[in-house]
Amino acid sequence: MVLFAIAPVPESLDTDVSGYALSMKIGSMNSGFYCAAALMLAVMISPNSVAQEALPKEHNAPHSEEAAAHALSIPVPAPMKRHPSNPIFLRGDPLDIPQWAKDEGHNGFAVYTATVGTDGNLVSLVLKRSSNSAAIDEAVRRRAEAMYYAAGTNAAGEKVESSVDVRMSYARFDTDSPGGGIVDYTCADLIREYDWFKIAHPSGRPIFWPENAFTSLTNMTLVIGGSQPSIEERRANRRQGEKAWDKLIRQCRREPQTLLLDHIAQRESFRDLVEAF
Repeated sequence: MVLFAIAPVPESLDTDVSGYALSMKIGSMNSGFYCAAALMLAVMISPNSVAQEALPKEHNAPHSEEAAAHALSIPVPAPMKRHPSNPIFLRGDPLDIPQWAKDEGHNGFAVYTATVGTDGNLVSLVLKRSSNSAAIDEAVRRRAEAMYYAAGTNAAGEKVESSVDVRMSYARFDTDSPGGGIVDYTCADLIREYDWFKIAHPSGRPIFWPENAFTSLTNMTLVIGGSQPSIEERRANRRQGEKAWDKLIRQCRREPQTLLLDHIAQRESFRDLVEAF
């Protein structure tokens, strides 16, 4: 179990990775760079806002001492104090949903607030943020009810009844979802999930993650390269990205059996960014 502190992006701002609680996939050097870049962009907007999430991501570990050292060199916030602490939980197997929901294109995340007793048992579970998919909400609820929890503590280190947010997701483009992954994600997959997501979230928040990654790619690349684009520059780059995304959607509607990555010039960068969160 790994605890990681990251700065979330306020949903009211038109910024990169907007509307997403940044859930870092620890491991590969490329994904680490993108997560660090997203963190830097978020801190430019909200340097005092910090969130905490449990992230047991052991896969894709660096395969050399040099890669490990490079990954460890990525700047991260200082570790949190040991006490008091929130409850922690073990996620277990990847979340899955019924086939009928997959066929309709359901994707997204749900958040439940779990109250955990001093004995580590679940006291209550309340839906905090719906995915707007009954199938995903129910799958997350069942998983949260079956999880193993460890009690939180007070400043003295004594176990106390306290709460923690459990956030889980499903998407065909997500490598952590059964049968998922952006590498073999077709245009048909994209259109199915994109169309469902737009109907399910008419307000435009949150943004469909592949769209968010695509329209954020230029700004992410600049930050990784050491630049610090201004808010105006980031917004201009994003507007250009949004126009390119609309063109990509039209292409995919015409060629549904083709792979999405075959339509993207910066395919490796886009793949790494999608897989980083």
